[in-house]
Amino acid sequence: MTKDQFIFEKLAREGECWHEWKQIYDSGGSRCIHCGKHWPLFPDQETQRIIQRSTVPDFTTWEGFGWMWERVIEKEWFFEFFKKLPVNTFWRAEIAQTMHLNNPIRLRDELAKYFGWEGCDEIHTKTT
Repeated sequence: MTKDQFIFEKLAREGECWHEWKQIYDSGGSRCIHCGKHWPLFPDQETQRIIQRSTVPDFTTWEGFGWMWERVIEKEWFFEFFKKLPVNTFWRAEIAQTMHLNNPIRLRDELAKYFGWEGCDEIHTKTT
């Protein structure tokens, strides 16, 4: 599991899925291994990468930052997260600017630290 997948699982709203596509040989197309969503064609590898990028957020971009920020401020642990940061104020915009969290990668990394990410992909793998 990647750091982005780890963060996604912690922040996702009900019904949101980190899609991973698997080819369906008998009927063609592909299906998400997590939610079962069907994609009509099984594309070549390059097209599959494009589809993957368009169906899961990239937390290194401003679009990904918006995805994270919208969900963070919805959570009941919102203030707890910011209280753990060395900040004296709890106004959202001021926090983001003061802590330099208005950078997608910094916000992702602070969230990963808050949730206990250990920094290597093998630690948080699923066992199914």
